[in-house]
Amino acid sequence: MYFTQQNQLQHIGLAAQIVNDERLAMLTDTVKTSMKLTQAALLKRALNSVNVSSLILLTHKSESLELHRIVLDSLLGDTEKSILLSYIDQNIEIIDEALCKKRMN
Repeated sequence: MYFTQQNQLQHIGLAAQIVNDERLAMLTDTVKTSMKLTQAALLKRALNSVNVSSLILLTHKSESLELHRIVLDSLLGDTEKSILLSYIDQNIEIIDEALCKKRMN
């Protein structure tokens, strides 16, 4: 009886870890995609190949802030949250710099 309960607890623990890993992978992919879209918009803006308006950059910033909220509310560990939040914060800073440069020019 004890052996069966122990096995069930191990399976529950493994299942919880798998769910947590999937959640982390999903959030990581979402953050990477957001950063790639922001970088593409900023590259187009820097090369003047396409007119990327401030409104588009503000939309990217809004999406990054929403990701920030999602990561803070997630059930991830502190280390995972810290890493994802640092990437999101970096993305927001880059957008802010691009918006400030446009205003100065």
